[in-house]
Amino acid sequence: MRAIYPLDPLTAEVETRVITFDFGAVWPGITISAPTVTMEVEPGSAMPDPDPANRLIGTSRVVASPTTGNANQAVQQLVGNFTGAVYRLGCYASGSDGSTPELWQWIGTC
Repeated sequence: MRAIYPLDPLTAEVETRVITFDFGAVWPGITISAPTVTMEVEPGSAMPDPDPANRLIGTSRVVASPTTGNANQAVQQLVGNFTGAVYRLGCYASGSDGSTPELWQWIGTC
């Protein structure tokens, strides 16, 4: 299962943001555990970044879905310290129904 969402642009190098991957909005019948968040430079981005994973600050945490309000249906990750590239963030988790749902978001910096 996969869903994709765009994000608003960030100001490179100075802004941080908590990114929420809301699995409850897409799959309201499951809860998630064991999330993994990845960050990479979008292929074709005009700006390079030799270590995009370094833009992930701290560890992700499982929280209630902002959409459903149900526990264990969303993942939050703090990101920041960007170089000006366009970044692709992925979140994979284990679903309570045995699935491995994933959500993708993009951040462009300016």
